[in-house]
Amino acid sequence: MKRIIIYVISLILLIAAALFSIQHFLTPQAKQTKSGKIIVYSTVFPIADMVKNIGGNRVKVYTILPPGASPHTFEPTPRDVGNLHKADIIFKVGFGLEFWIDKFIRNIKPEPVIITLSQGIRPIAEAAEHEEESSPSINATPSTSNENASTSEDINLSEMTTQSVTPTQNDYYLNEEEFSSRSLNEITETPNNTPVVNANPHTWLDPINAIHMCELITNTLSEYDPEHRDYYEANFLNYQAELRKLDLDIRTTLSRYKQLKYVTFHPAWDYFDRRYGTKRVAVIEEATGKEPTPTRIRKAIEAVKIYNIRVIFAEPQLNPKVAKAIAEETHARVILIDPFGSEKYKDRNSYIKLMNYNLQKMKEAFR
Repeated sequence: MKRIIIYVISLILLIAAALFSIQHFLTPQAKQTKSGKIIVYSTVFPIADMVKNIGGNRVKVYTILPPGASPHTFEPTPRDVGNLHKADIIFKVGFGLEFWIDKFIRNIKPEPVIITLSQGIRPIAEAAEHEEESSPSINATPSTSNENASTSEDINLSEMTTQSVTPTQNDYYLNEEEFSSRSLNEITETPNNTPVVNANPHTWLDPINAIHMCELITNTLSEYDPEHRDYYEANFLNYQAELRKLDLDIRTTLSRYKQLKYVTFHPAWDYFDRRYGTKRVAVIEEATGKEPTPTRIRKAIEAVKIYNIRVIFAEPQLNPKVAKAIAEETHARVILIDPFGSEKYKDRNSYIKLMNYNLQKMKEAFR
């Protein structure tokens, strides 16, 4: 009798363990079924808006970074970290932008699908990596040849290797065909699954890069929810057409202006520069969250005078005090351009509205 009781108890424990294991492996799908939608967390608003356009009524999207905050200085609250445990999928930009989230993602159990959307985009070195060689001298004269070419356009793979930006494996630099053929397990920040260092992370500010990101989002949602693949792909094609129009509008607008140089407080627009020929000639800040040194400020003032810069770009997420002081000394103006946007701002409550808002600000700056 005693043996029978022990056998029954053992059998019950085995069944309980099996049920626990099944629940563990099915948890992501269970979360989706309970809400009726895939639960997606995006680190910044532009990415969240892309996910909404592609996922439509099949996704519930949350943005981790609050309106007005800078991802370069943001620290998630315990509530933010707790919310990540609800996620089926987490989309992040990569290139070191979300340094504050990586340590928390590793502790989420069961682990959600985590996708780095800068995967496959050719990185540009951070401003500090090539600032010294491109900084103007007070005795310098502006170049008259190809004067509006981007400071970042000529960075090639070998140069980036010497600047310790990223490995140069061909697999990392994907074209659109390679994107569409890769599975979720292959999508990582680098072939070695390590983050890119010393790379500018503001990849989404180039609308063609945004199309690449949307393709990754489409593939991710389609693999997670294959029954609705046609729905996601149709949404992608519609949204891609809107992004192509945005790209054309930017090209057409900027082609009307001869002077496309600018000074900025924060180097957010390098990918935009590479695509459209605008040219940053000086950066005021030395590092995000760190007060610019007197030398840095002096170089920015020199650049404004040498290149006859009429405006200085600042961002609503960062303190414009130093930019305003430089503008006052050089008789320039400070114009706020916004890399992030938010649902709370009517003129910037979608990615396309955000980019059109910034285009209008650039028209004001370059005319």
